[in-house]
Amino acid sequence: ATSQVITGTLSTINSALNLLITGVLTILLVINGEPLWNGLLAWLPVPWQTQIRSALRPSFQGYFSGQATLALILAAAQSIAFMVLKVPFGLLFGIGIGLVSLIPFGGTVAVLGVSTLLVFQDVWLGLKVLIVAFVLGQINDNLVAPRLIGGITGLNPAVVILVLLVGAKFAGFLGLLLAVPTASFIKKIVDMARSPA
Repeated sequence: ATSQVITGTLSTINSALNLLITGVLTILLVINGEPLWNGLLAWLPVPWQTQIRSALRPSFQGYFSGQATLALILAAAQSIAFMVLKVPFGLLFGIGIGLVSLIPFGGTVAVLGVSTLLVFQDVWLGLKVLIVAFVLGQINDNLVAPRLIGGITGLNPAVVILVLLVGAKFAGFLGLLLAVPTASFIKKIVDMARSPA
């Protein structure tokens, strides 16, 4: 029992640290993104700098704009479903879950939180919300996301899913956040190298 508590505590601390690192890196990239990339690229030959810069920005911007679009789609779908189910504050909950889904696993945690709150008021309503939100989340994550993100990044939808799994396996939250834009960037660089000068 003691070992389980220790394992659980260490796992929680590890997850919290991953979230903190992801948050700090995101803020640093937003605030100091341009100088940071310029500093890294300064070490490379000038022709490479131009090619990498032209591939890097669209890869990351495209991916994050795609994630924002997915969050809006999920927020709209959840809000409509919750209003049909007559969930108190359904619109607010739907939008909240959609926005939190921008963070890896954030949508799942938000759905569990909303369902738990509703269970205290009405058990059946809480269960309905859990099931509907889970189904909508799965459709968004496994059908809509690979096609949308694949179209934006130029990656095959199956490759998007594979890259996310590999990223999560080796780098946790940070891997989920950066795996697809990194793969898209690598693909663009390979395509540039293959294309005739």
